[in-house]
Amino acid sequence: RALVIGQHEYWDHYLSGTDVDARNMYNKFLNNPPYGKMEKLQGWLDVSGRGILSEISKTFAGADNNSVSIFYYSGHGSSDGYIFGTDNPYAGSGAVSSTELANALKQIPGKIVVILDCCHSGYHINKSMSEEDIAAFNANIINAFKAVDVVSKTPGQMANSKFHVLTASSKTEVSWGSSTGGVFTKALVNAKDRNSDGFVSIGEGYWAAKAYDNVPIYSEGQYYYQHVQCYPSANDPLLLWKK
Repeated sequence: RALVIGQHEYWDHYLSGTDVDARNMYNKFLNNPPYGKMEKLQGWLDVSGRGILSEISKTFAGADNNSVSIFYYSGHGSSDGYIFGTDNPYAGSGAVSSTELANALKQIPGKIVVILDCCHSGYHINKSMSEEDIAAFNANIINAFKAVDVVSKTPGQMANSKFHVLTASSKTEVSWGSSTGGVFTKALVNAKDRNSDGFVSIGEGYWAAKAYDNVPIYSEGQYYYQHVQCYPSANDPLLLWKK
C-alpha cells in the first residue's frame, strides 16, 4: 500500500514541482512495485490538512503485521515540524504536526515507510550536520514519531520495529526544486540498483540523493545546500520498487 501526496496549489500561492514529484512517485509504485501488485495505491494533489490524516486512515485500512505501507509527501514543511494541507496554515486545521502525523501512522500494522520532500523535514536533528551529528540524527529524526508508542519511552524501540524514514533535508535546511520537481525526489526516482538484485531499496535511494549533498543551489545571490537523511541506517535494505 502507498499514499502519495503532492501539494501544489496552496491557499494563496503555487508551489512549483510538487505535482511532478507526486506523479513520478506514483508511477514508480504503479509500474514497479517491489512485492507484486500494490494492494492499494492512492495519489492525490492538493489535499487539506485534515484530508491528509483521513487519507492515511483510508489508504492503509486492511494492512496487517506483514504489510509495508508507504507514505510520501511533497509540499511545504516548517521549522517546527508541520506539514501543510492546501487549505490554510493553521494548527489543528490545515497544518499537521509531526505528532499528529505519527499518531495517524501508528495505527497501521506492519512496517511504515515515511518519505518527506519538504523544507525542514529533519525536524528533530541537531542544528549542525557535522560527522559527529550523524549518530545524533539517527536517534533524533524519529522523535517526530515518538508519540506513536505510548508504552516505549525511547525512540529506538519503536523505530527499529516500525518506521523507515527518508527526509530531503535537515532541520535547518530548506528543500529545493523547480517546475521539473524536487532535487531529492528526482534523485530518488532515478536511484540505481547498486547491488544488482533487481530492486531499489531505501538505502539505495538514500545514496542516490546523498550524491547531491555537496551540489550548491543558487538562489537570490546565495548558495544553499540540502542533506538527505535516513532512519534507521544508510543501507536500509527495505525495498522501494523494482528497477
